[in-house]
Amino acid sequence: HVEEGGHPDLRLGRVNERDRSLAGASVIGIVIVSHSQPLAEAVVELARGMGESSVPMIAAGGVDDPDNPIGTDAMKVMAAIEELSDSDGILVLMDLGSAVLSAETALDFLDKGLRAKVRLSSAPLVEAAVATAAVAGAGADLEAVVAEATRALDAKRAHLGDVEAESDESPPVVDEPGDVHEIEIDVTPEHGLHARPAVRFVKTAGGFDADVQATNLTTGKGPVNAASMVAVATLGAARGHRLRVTATGPDAAAALAALTELAATGFGDG
Repeated sequence: HVEEGGHPDLRLGRVNERDRSLAGASVIGIVIVSHSQPLAEAVVELARGMGESSVPMIAAGGVDDPDNPIGTDAMKVMAAIEELSDSDGILVLMDLGSAVLSAETALDFLDKGLRAKVRLSSAPLVEAAVATAAVAGAGADLEAVVAEATRALDAKRAHLGDVEAESDESPPVVDEPGDVHEIEIDVTPEHGLHARPAVRFVKTAGGFDADVQATNLTTGKGPVNAASMVAVATLGAARGHRLRVTATGPDAAAALAALTELAATGFGDG
């Protein structure tokens, strides 16, 4: 949606047939609640700027008081959720304090059917917005998107040494060696597998009916779920590193073929 003057209206999010282009994929909407409308819009813009523009996202920040615009408004949050009512599920991310209270109040005003499709998350606003937009763009369902939000700080915490990142991901268990498809690819983007290249990698891996796992052969980190933005970030895949990617499931071969093609284009940056 575009406002007069050609600027995108980050307050609106619409579910259309393009959003449902992946057969059987879920369409998850995301609401960003902040005390500041410009901040909420910037978070949406960041998530979209990372390369994920297909996910319906709405910025619901501030209050309609020109003299005192900082605050949160339950009615604005409710309107944002209702705008996304055609989604299969809706994730609400909030900054702090009254943003949580406003989101909870908004839920109280929703009809029972719509309320059942909404999840409030305590995840960090910026990291969770980027990570969840990536997995939602790959067609993940609501519970998978909520789980991604919950892990949103894992990569940063592991990188800074706050804690050892925990992963609930494990290598696929198979009965026969032939069930596992495998490729090895080199990380070629200048800044490694981060930001836009990572979003493209995750969206590609998650766009198939397959369990795709990635291991950084250079550092020994992994395997992790290749369809998780947070998990892929924990690999610390820098330029020149080599990844092993394995896949099982009905679309395993197709998933690896698509990832091979993506790597050949420099993960979209080539």
